[in-house]
Amino acid sequence: MKTYLLSLLLLLPCIAAAQNNVQHRKDSLRNVIATTEGKEKLDAYYKLTMFYFTASANDDRAMDTLLIYYREFDAEALRQENYKTQGTIRINTLGAYMNRNQFDETIKLAPEYLEYLKEREVWQQYYAVYQKLLQAYMRKGDYDKSLEEAKKMYDEAKQRGHDDGRGIALYQMSYLYGNMSRVEEEVKYMKESIEILKNVDDMLWLVSMAHFRLCNALLNLQHYDEVLQYAQDFEKVNYRYEEASKSKQLSSWQNLWRIYLSLYVSTEDYDKAETYCYKLENSNGGPAVQYSVYQARAKIYHARKQYAKALEMAEKALEMCGGDPDCTNGNLATKIWILCSMRGVDDIHEMFVQSTTMRDSLRNTKFNAQLDELRTEYEVDKITAENEINRLQKIRNRNYFLFALCGCALLAIALGIWIYYSRTIVRKNRGLYLQIKEQDRLAEDLEREREESRKLRRLVQSEATGLPEDDDDIFFERLTVLMKEQKLYTNSEIKRQDIAGQIGLSDRRLHDCVKDNTGMSFTDYINSLRLAHSRELLSRLDENLTIEAIALDSGFNSRVTFYRLFNEKYGLSPKQFREFVK
Repeated sequence: MKTYLLSLLLLLPCIAAAQNNVQHRKDSLRNVIATTEGKEKLDAYYKLTMFYFTASANDDRAMDTLLIYYREFDAEALRQENYKTQGTIRINTLGAYMNRNQFDETIKLAPEYLEYLKEREVWQQYYAVYQKLLQAYMRKGDYDKSLEEAKKMYDEAKQRGHDDGRGIALYQMSYLYGNMSRVEEEVKYMKESIEILKNVDDMLWLVSMAHFRLCNALLNLQHYDEVLQYAQDFEKVNYRYEEASKSKQLSSWQNLWRIYLSLYVSTEDYDKAETYCYKLENSNGGPAVQYSVYQARAKIYHARKQYAKALEMAEKALEMCGGDPDCTNGNLATKIWILCSMRGVDDIHEMFVQSTTMRDSLRNTKFNAQLDELRTEYEVDKITAENEINRLQKIRNRNYFLFALCGCALLAIALGIWIYYSRTIVRKNRGLYLQIKEQDRLAEDLEREREESRKLRRLVQSEATGLPEDDDDIFFERLTVLMKEQKLYTNSEIKRQDIAGQIGLSDRRLHDCVKDNTGMSFTDYINSLRLAHSRELLSRLDENLTIEAIALDSGFNSRVTFYRLFNEKYGLSPKQFREFVK
């Protein structure tokens, strides 16, 4: 105990120094962010977020801090219009949520990120975000949704001609089938993914992972020749990957060595298998690597009849299972196998195997009997269900007939109402049309009376006073002639000043002249001439003019204005007026 405490006290200064060093590096990066611009600032943000990324999996405060820095990082990348960096930030954000098993949060954010990246055509990051979405559905256990989205992703990428998107989609489909224990489909889609991605240098990291997963699937199928072939290709990919990335890819080599180790153990070539045990032990690999070595050495030592060492390795492998049922069961079987060999009870082992085989056979017999019983129940239920479906179908058909009958009755009523309403509208519009004609006649009579009145007034004024005629009457008559001959009102851009200049009046004087002679403002006077002109065009049935063309030809700026003024004056639309003319 004293020794343990002494060691702990000796380590405390080292731990404190390491923590101080990390804090110093964080402070240094914050200072770089505050004092620099451009790529250097983005690089500092990236390094700072990496400090918090790993810790965020189990530390809420680290996660909160990470998200704050991601938002600042994203805003700075947007300010620099560096959309690829924005895509990387969003990929890492989803990765942080995935590390915390917050799959719903990933599913919530991913569609927004995808839309943003698609608008900016940042396709590499787009497909990486899509991959995170597929992984989130899969890890939630929603395999159907994950497969549906993977197929959608494949179709999108194929339409755009993007090999990387197609390859990632196929990789995820294979991964999904592997989790569903559908090994044949896993192998098929992983091979297709490799074939598409092998010539895309930016995707060599995924090609390496694809080889690892494919080889494991082929090992499960005991296709050892294919495993060896793809392991050799795997080695070439790793060399290309290191050359393209200009860095050592130790994890990829560890995956390859694990494949060779499993292959040679399965084919009982234990000398070669031991070579890869040494490689993996010297590579300082993680728990997965150590577990592979312990499993392999247990089988190697057993084959060499070094049972004590084999048992030791089996126990170490069992300790690393962490309570996983499949892992525990497999290693317990290995341990029993070794113990039987250690104690010279091969016959017991043989009997145990026979007993297990017989137990499985009996279980299968019972299972088949239960299956027959279930099949019989299914057939009975099926016939019952079909009879019930037929009965419901008859009821449904009768209901459909009644519904159709009611529908026809309602349609007949609606048709009668529509006919009555249409006839009422026709009668009303016919009355309005006749009123318009009567108004035209009255307007003509009124105009003649006004003309006669003006002539009489000028005559009386001339005979009685010897004064010249009233200027307003002369100018209005001149305006009337001008409008009839030149039809200036058909010009939608005509202004009062233009017309006043042509007849020799001021703008204000023209307004007063029109007001005194018609009782209307100048604008209303012009619009009345335009409406009269439009009615004349609407009445010409031999000319195939549209309502819009008539509106423009009459001097109106828009169809809406024409309809409004026409309806206000005459009480019906231009279309209805034309129909009554016909």
